[in-house]
Amino acid sequence: MQNKYKQSKRNKSWQQLSRIWHKWLMVVLGVPFLIWAITGLYMVAINIHYIHGNSLVHNHQTKIAPSDIRLPIIELAGRYPNIQSFTIAMLIDKPVYQLTIKSSEKHGDGSHTINNNQTLLVDAQTGAQLSPLSKALALAVAEHEYTGEGEVTSVELIAENTPFELSARHLPVWRIDYQGLDGASIYVSALTGQVVTKRHNYWRVFDYFFRFHLMDYQDGEADNQLLFATIIASLLAVFSGMVLLYFRIKPRMTSRLKSRMTLRMTSRKEFLVSKPNLRQDHQPNTDFVHSSSAQQGESHAVD
Repeated sequence: MQNKYKQSKRNKSWQQLSRIWHKWLMVVLGVPFLIWAITGLYMVAINIHYIHGNSLVHNHQTKIAPSDIRLPIIELAGRYPNIQSFTIAMLIDKPVYQLTIKSSEKHGDGSHTINNNQTLLVDAQTGAQLSPLSKALALAVAEHEYTGEGEVTSVELIAENTPFELSARHLPVWRIDYQGLDGASIYVSALTGQVVTKRHNYWRVFDYFFRFHLMDYQDGEADNQLLFATIIASLLAVFSGMVLLYFRIKPRMTSRLKSRMTLRMTSRKEFLVSKPNLRQDHQPNTDFVHSSSAQQGESHAVD
C-alpha cells in the first residue's frame, strides 16, 4: 500500500513538471512555429522556377553560322597573345568572342606574383572590343532578353557594394530595373554581356522568408545557434507533451480494461445462473454407483 502511494506521488510530480515545461516552452515557441508555418507555406505554394525568374527572360537558341565569323582566330591570337581560352557566343544578333586573358601582377616587394584572369568581349565580325559594355549596349541586351512589357525605370552600373540579391563574383554588372508589380531587375555582366541573374519582388519575399525560416537574418545559413537552440527547445516540448499524453491516457486505458474485465465476469456469472443443470451434467452419477455397490454386497452375503 505504501509503495503504491509513493508511486502515485512520483507520477503526480512528473506530471506537474511536464505540464509546466510544456506550457512555457510552447509559449516561447509559439512565435517561431507560426513563422515556420507561414514562411514554409509561401515557399511551397509558389513555383520555384518562377521564383528563380526563369519566366523573365527568353530562352534564345540561336545557331552560329561559320560564315558569320569574319575575324580569324590567328588574327585574334596576334592581337591578344596571352589568351588562355575563348568561346564563341551570340550577343543579341551578332557573334562575339569571349576571351580569358591571363595576366600577372607583382605583389608587395615583388617576391611573388599573382595570376589574374581578365575577361574580354570582342566582336567576331569587326574585331572591335566590346567590354566593358556601355550603358546603351547593356540596355539593348536586357531589352532583347526581357519577356515583360514594363518600361525601364533605371539603369545602373554596379562595380562595388553588391546588393543582397546579387553575388559579388558577377561584378561589374549593369542593373536594369523595369516598372511593374513584380519589380523585375535584369543583371547584365559588363564583361561578358550575358544575363548573370534576374530578380523580382516574389524572389525578394522568398529570400526574406527563407531567412526567417532558418532564423538567420544576415547570411541565410542553416548552421546558426538560434536555430539549434529552437530545435532543442522544440524536442523538449514534444517530449514533455508525450509525457502528459501518457499520464492522461493511462487512467482511461486502465479504467476501460477494468470495465471490460468486470463485464466479462458478470456475463459469465449470469450465464452460469441461467444454466443451473450445466454443472450437474458434468458431475458423475453417485446414486448409481452407491446402488451398484449395495447390490454387490448383498449378493456376496447370500453366497
